[in-house]
Amino acid sequence: MGTAWGATESFSVPVNAYALFIAPSGGVTTVKYWYQGHQVGPTQHQTGGMLNLPKTAHTVFDTVELSWAAPTNFKFYQGTFDTVPEPSSLLLLGSGLVGLLGVARRKLF
Repeated sequence: MGTAWGATESFSVPVNAYALFIAPSGGVTTVKYWYQGHQVGPTQHQTGGMLNLPKTAHTVFDTVELSWAAPTNFKFYQGTFDTVPEPSSLLLLGSGLVGLLGVARRKLF
């Protein structure tokens, strides 16, 4: 928790969705998304509530920059993001395992 004119949050891997559920009320929060030092995606202006860049925006970024017109109280809640395998990757893995079982079955029996 702190008081500042702005804050940034950087990610160790590129991400494509972001949500900040408690934006400070009483002032406008400006949010910019950056990837490798270049601004990407839309600049958002939000008064309180939830800031959100949905996955459907098709924007990949590695840093989120938050700024306010006056010093503002804010609090970051650190979350974790787990990589979720795509369905096609799981299908490929599954078919490879079935193939290996077939080869092993023929050689052992």
